[in-house]
Amino acid sequence: MALLLLRACVALVCPAMFIWYYALSHSGEYAAAVVREMETPLRHVLMGYLAAGAFLLAVAVVERWRKRCKQAMWDFVFAGLALLCWWLLLPLSQPVK
Repeated sequence: MALLLLRACVALVCPAMFIWYYALSHSGEYAAAVVREMETPLRHVLMGYLAAGAFLLAVAVVERWRKRCKQAMWDFVFAGLALLCWWLLLPLSQPVK
């Protein structure tokens, strides 16, 4: 059950962060103010995505070792999705020059 909740969070948090970022940036605020507002929550989300990707990758290896190929495949997919979301959200946390 916990893995199912983790997969749902992996799939839903990244689009929510992008919607929040673009809502703030289109409201007329400067880019530096948007980054400053998102800095703390985004840092926690990035660490969560990195941890979720590593954890799901480890679970996928264990599932593959136990010959549960279909479960391992889904764990690999969500681990890849978590690491992809981490990579896509990383530029949003960089300070604007």
